[in-house]
Amino acid sequence: AFLLCAPNKADLMLCIAIMSLCITLFSCSSMSDKESHQSIPVIDWSIKPETEVLDLEDLADIKYIPLETNDSCLIKLATGLALGNDSIAITDITLQKVFIFDSSGECVGIIDRRGEGPEEFPTMSTTAVDFNRKEVYVYSIMKNRIYTYDFKGGYIGKCTIDRPGQYEAIYNYNDSLLIAHDKTNLSMALDMPNDELYRYITINKKSGEVIPLPIRIEQPIGNTIRWHNSDHIDVVKIAGQPIMCDGNRFVIADYSSDTIFEMNNGVRNILACQTNVDKSRKIPDRVQVEAVLGNLVFLEYIRVSEVDKTGIKFDEEVGGSYVYNLETNELKSYTAKRPYLKQDSKTIHHLGIQSKPSTYCFPIYMDQLMDQAENDNLRGPILDILKSLNEDSNPVLMIASFKN
Repeated sequence: AFLLCAPNKADLMLCIAIMSLCITLFSCSSMSDKESHQSIPVIDWSIKPETEVLDLEDLADIKYIPLETNDSCLIKLATGLALGNDSIAITDITLQKVFIFDSSGECVGIIDRRGEGPEEFPTMSTTAVDFNRKEVYVYSIMKNRIYTYDFKGGYIGKCTIDRPGQYEAIYNYNDSLLIAHDKTNLSMALDMPNDELYRYITINKKSGEVIPLPIRIEQPIGNTIRWHNSDHIDVVKIAGQPIMCDGNRFVIADYSSDTIFEMNNGVRNILACQTNVDKSRKIPDRVQVEAVLGNLVFLEYIRVSEVDKTGIKFDEEVGGSYVYNLETNELKSYTAKRPYLKQDSKTIHHLGIQSKPSTYCFPIYMDQLMDQAENDNLRGPILDILKSLNEDSNPVLMIASFKN
């Protein structure tokens, strides 16, 4: 067990040292034999799992919330979602705003403070929400600062992060800390390993103090490429979400040791080790966590088949979407059927969501609903909801509370 919230920096650094030792001792890559770690589930990617269709209606209680539409709260693109017991926060990076809705969908607050004034942020790069304190944290990469506002948009304060970085996947962790991932220069030459450490950090909300977590990332790949010249591929840069959350529970895929572990209320636990992830390729295979919902961890196995001037091509026969059940230790390939569609084939992906435990939510945009209605592909309560909406309405939020 590893307690993140130590009372002072010295104790925290001691805990980090202990955690580093634990990683060394218990990571999958250092296992001498499977017998000695029988308590840790092992995902063997050499075994072809069976495929199933997951109907979200069978797995979760479904609720639809039409979000209020007026001239002051028109959402263009929901780039981040946070769901509390009685509030919903939707970040729209394209508009540089955060909208606060109550549980019925009424807009009750807007953080719209972009500018150059002392209480304004120059750019909104990403956000985090503390529902207990009713605070929104706006991270600006331009100033390397965290700006804090209340749910009505009132200014509370700001702090400069004491280590420059490019932070993504920032979430509220507790009353005093945020947890984040630093993607600064996180790239890899195709013929060279990437040995960067300390990519996962906690940030003090008030002081900006950074505490690195010694979680190693090695050889990540993504879908953005750089060119040295027109004929030579120089660097592949990382993309995607390295941290997934479910309430105050964070699940992290450690690429170097092929370990999936969680930090739950400050305690670190190994969830599963992986074997037969092919690392012998020029761009090694990797497994990415896409979403975590109760006992279900949604994974993406990624294999790059080719990189050329048009971009990165993925091997869809080897790669794909999988769901791992922590309770039964079963791995299955899957497609998901959304509860408002008659015919569907979808996978579950992350959308910067911080939510109540075992809860998944995403916005359904009006153009999508109109298209599905025209094709007679809608089912359930969404049909009645659509009668009171039009093409200019805000999205309908679908909330799935998983039963496990």
